Amino acid sequence: IEPLVDHFTKKINEKNGFQKRFQRAILRHLEGYSWPGNIRELENMVESHLIRSESDIVTVEQLDSKYFVRT
Repeated sequence: IEPLVDHFTKKINEKNGFQKRFQRAILRHLEGYSWPGNIRELENMVESHLIRSESDIVTVEQLDSKYFVRT
């Protein structure tokens, strides 16, 4: 998941003139999600979170609840 998130983040940052990134703690949640929409869902998630974030770092608090690991 991490290399894909990094790839999509770079691509979307370049496209939109951003310098945003994801808080590393988010990766644990993303790795636990089943990704029924596969790679396309992941790319859409990265793009929507980067665009909606008002800061340069997307934090765990900003992550949609459906991506949280269920224990």
